[in-house]
Amino acid sequence: GRYVLEDVKKGQIVRMTTLIGPHEKPRPGTTLVTNNAKALLDCLNYKDVKGMPTNNEQIVHFAGTPFNVSEDNESVYHWAPFNCTNHSSDPNIVLALPPVEDGHLYLVALRDMVAGDELFHDYRAHTLPSWFTDLCTALGPVPAEHLGYQISGSEGFVKRSEDVSMAQWP
Repeated sequence: GRYVLEDVKKGQIVRMTTLIGPHEKPRPGTTLVTNNAKALLDCLNYKDVKGMPTNNEQIVHFAGTPFNVSEDNESVYHWAPFNCTNHSSDPNIVLALPPVEDGHLYLVALRDMVAGDELFHDYRAHTLPSWFTDLCTALGPVPAEHLGYQISGSEGFVKRSEDVSMAQWP
């Protein structure tokens, strides 16, 4: 998991990354956006390291989408380095695109937090495209969105219901 190092107010930007396309290799502070399996596999093609998640596991488990992408979303987002936030049906952050496109992706605080609080987001908020879930089936691991439903179910959950109206967009 990830933890806040200082007090955070509702609406505060906790992390900002620059969006990049498949023509670039991910580097710290970027989020890779791909819209097909070939581009994703070409970009995230690393040798497995013993004792670490495999390349396939990282592709599947570390993919997500901002909560506010459209229902017909065809893109998958990979953060560098990954946010490593755990799932909760009572999240304190949300992955969000700003109301005016600016080439960045944000982690926004959904409520006040104190130093030492763990960051949680709701994996069910992802809207993963079918090409990606098909790829996950082929690679083996369960994608985060599906894992969120396995952990928390669907009762009472409404996609795109997070309130980021207090977000302090740059």
